[in-house]
Amino acid sequence: MKSIADTGATTPVVTQMGEMSISVFPNPTAGALRIEITNLPDNAQGSLIVWNLQGQELLRINSISANLVADLSTQPSGNYIMRINVGGVQREWKIVKE
Repeated sequence: MKSIADTGATTPVVTQMGEMSISVFPNPTAGALRIEITNLPDNAQGSLIVWNLQGQELLRINSISANLVADLSTQPSGNYIMRINVGGVQREWKIVKE
């Protein structure tokens, strides 16, 4: 059985966050990381933040929508942490930039 990393960059990782379902792909990414949120409540408040492993904030999106793109194209190859917070509920993902 292949892991997600072995199946190709377009295979989304889907995480439940309450009633919402969040798909993150491609991971690993060459630059543009897509985030799709289904069942996002109307007028949802939240943010998306990406840090490097030294704790430096690299990207912040303060407006949550059903389709987001986190552009990591200017960042060096390596591992990153992405946090999505919607309505006070948050989840984190390990992101690999190729």
